[in-house]
Amino acid sequence: MDAAQQLEIDVADLKTSLAFQGRKLGVFIVALDASDEVKDAWLALLPHMALDDLERILDIFETHYAHQKTAYIDEAFKESIEEIKQEYDEKEQALEKATVRKIEALTRSL
Repeated sequence: MDAAQQLEIDVADLKTSLAFQGRKLGVFIVALDASDEVKDAWLALLPHMALDDLERILDIFETHYAHQKTAYIDEAFKESIEEIKQEYDEKEQALEKATVRKIEALTRSL
């Protein structure tokens, strides 16, 4: 394969990659928990951004999207932990009461 053919392949790969990144960025902007005006402003700004800036903003949007989509998991986990802690505290109190009763009974029998 000569250099010209390799360059064609590289350009085709780059176009495919950029198209994918563009679609991905579009999905993240649509999914943003922001007003339509803010989303429109981002869409208007994107064509004027450098590739490095686009990559950074894509990473930021991707992170924000992941946090947004997993926030309910964090809340559910927190609720689960609180339920387990409450159950543990109740059992611990019951054990303490039972232990005190046994000690008192033992003390009376001595």
